Amino acid sequence: MAAKDNIVPLDPSKFDASARSNENSQQANGAASITRRMSAPAIQVKELLNRHLGKLLQSMFDDVDDALFDLAENAPSNQQQNVFFESMREVRFKRVEIERDFLAQLQRGFVDLFDAKRQHVNSEKPAEGIANISLDDSPDALAIMDEDLVEEMVAIDSMVAKFEKLLAGPMGALDARLAHLAGHDGGRFGTAQRVNPAAPKKLCHYFSTACRILTIDIKARIVIFKLFEKVLLNGLERIYQQANEKLIRANVLPDFRGSLSSGRLPAAGRTQDTVVET
Repeated sequence: MAAKDNIVPLDPSKFDASARSNENSQQANGAASITRRMSAPAIQVKELLNRHLGKLLQSMFDDVDDALFDLAENAPSNQQQNVFFESMREVRFKRVEIERDFLAQLQRGFVDLFDAKRQHVNSEKPAEGIANISLDDSPDALAIMDEDLVEEMVAIDSMVAKFEKLLAGPMGALDARLAHLAGHDGGRFGTAQRVNPAAPKKLCHYFSTACRILTIDIKARIVIFKLFEKVLLNGLERIYQQANEKLIRANVLPDFRGSLSSGRLPAAGRTQDTVVET
């Protein structure tokens, strides 16, 4: 009996935590291994995107703080004022976590792009998340969705459609060059846009996924997404051009005939002014 009393039951949660830790460690080691196998131009573009998108995201959240404060100050009722102030406080508290998650997803996107084992999976299986739900989906499916979710989906769908059209030239060129570096092309670039980690749809997916931790009113949430469009998505053209110039200098499809201009900006004098050295 005394021997039994000395037996300490094992806590299964400790084993679960240990298993999760081992799994995360294995994933990190795998990602590091793939990164080491990337060519220098691929790593430079990855770092360029991470650096500039991170700065834009920080700037966006600064604007979100100001916008929510202004809305609270000018709210027509105390109830509305409290909604915006509470949203502002929650965003302040969670913005660092959202920024970190967004950039982590971007990095995983790059790893997946250059991971030969995942190339076929990524080209066939769409990513999960609200940014991958389309207004063209079944009306019955949309009818049973939460009203706030539908409103968020409409906002994201509109952003994706707008910027995929506006940025078709520089985005197409970057898609082709990234596909070439990752071995996706085979003479065609159809798969590239689906796995390009910096495509507008991908970035909206990363952001909407990272923002799931926010439990705020839909009005405040839409304000955040509108500023994501205004600050981050509007900054993509310059970033795409910088990435394309870097890859051209590295002799990655230097003669690719896709246009590097979206058509909104003058073709002359843009590329040299926007090149960023690393």
